[in-house]
Amino acid sequence: EMDGLKNRKDIFVFGATNRLEILDPAFIRPGRFDKIINLPPPSKKKRIQILKFYSKKRKIEKQISWNYLANRIINCSSADIAAIMNESTIQSII
Repeated sequence: EMDGLKNRKDIFVFGATNRLEILDPAFIRPGRFDKIINLPPPSKKKRIQILKFYSKKRKIEKQISWNYLANRIINCSSADIAAIMNESTIQSII
C-alpha cells in the first residue's frame, strides 16, 4: 500500500534496476512491496552464453576467447552485456 492510495487487490507492479543505490529509500521501505527479488549478475557460463547469443549475427573473429571476455565483464548484467556488444558493433564500423 502506498501513502495516499487505496489498497487494491490484483494489482501487480514490476520494476527493475541495475542501480538500487540511487533509488529513494522511502520508495523501497518495508511494507511498500510484498516481494523484492534480487537477481545476482550472471555466472561465467551464462555470460559466455549471452555473449554468443549477441554475436550470432555479427562477424567476429573465429579464434575469439569467450573465457577471456567473460572474465572481463564479471559484474555486468545481461543488459550491460547486450549494450557492450551493441556498442562494440558500432565502434567496429566507424
